[in-house]
Amino acid sequence: MKVAEELTVKAGFGAMVVNWQNELEQDITVIVDFTYSDTTGTQRSLRQAYSSKRLAERYFLNDLQGTVSVKANVADLYGNESGFLDKGNLQILTDEKLDKSKMRFPNPGTLMDGKRMSYGSGWAGRINRLIDDVIDYRYPIGTPDNFAHYGTPQDNAYMVDGINVNQFPWQIFIDLGEKYELSRIVTNQGWDATPSLATPSYLGSFYGGDNVGEYRMFYWDGDDDGIAGVWKEIRQVRIPMPPAELGNMGIIRLAIQGNEELMYPDDPQFTPATRYFRYEPVASFRNNYAPGGCLLVSELTLYGRKAQ
Repeated sequence: MKVAEELTVKAGFGAMVVNWQNELEQDITVIVDFTYSDTTGTQRSLRQAYSSKRLAERYFLNDLQGTVSVKANVADLYGNESGFLDKGNLQILTDEKLDKSKMRFPNPGTLMDGKRMSYGSGWAGRINRLIDDVIDYRYPIGTPDNFAHYGTPQDNAYMVDGINVNQFPWQIFIDLGEKYELSRIVTNQGWDATPSLATPSYLGSFYGGDNVGEYRMFYWDGDDDGIAGVWKEIRQVRIPMPPAELGNMGIIRLAIQGNEELMYPDDPQFTPATRYFRYEPVASFRNNYAPGGCLLVSELTLYGRKAQ
């Protein structure tokens, strides 16, 4: 079967990344068998199955380490099967969560390669809450109003030297404290609910409201002082909408977990060494990711390694 032959399995960070194209968009089931050694050295064999009829799919098999042996089988509704095809032995990549205590935000209006740092402490928001490891939720974890917000009482304007630094698309610069090579990001949305009115199953603004549904990422290719250099784009990310069948609690659990993305999903690797990271919104979730209309981010978490 063509799907099985073209299916790829690549080593990710603590995970495997499984990709396939289903040109006929027929119902198929992909079965992945993988063998690896756990932290005690015990050999383990597991099977994971996925069903889909979408044109393209990407799945992550997480919590892996060391060398993983992989085989994959594809079957359709008519009883056709590819049989298990050997996808080889993969060496799982390793990274670590960056230390947020070392991170800093440049002052609003700071200019780097023609872009200005925006003001994220509008309304109830506070910019430092983006990197405090606390999400905007209440039951049973998180803290209400724990987000950065890019709206202000002055029609979303925040003036620095006569320039509105919150004009869309607003910008978040993060000084990482030292040079890192980046591998992954986890973003969390704002619940943005009135705590006195909310219940545990209240969706609030998750996957809607003022939240960012699509964004771009950049690394700084330049001096550590942020003066000489250029921003280089890593990729653009669209956060997928969860299916309504999950129900409110299932959707809330996804929002609490956050959306994880690789810097380079087609070929997982680290970015070049960088001192600064930049986040730029593209669209909200509203109206099928219509441009603009987003003002809210709860948490940004970066992974990588110290510059080699």
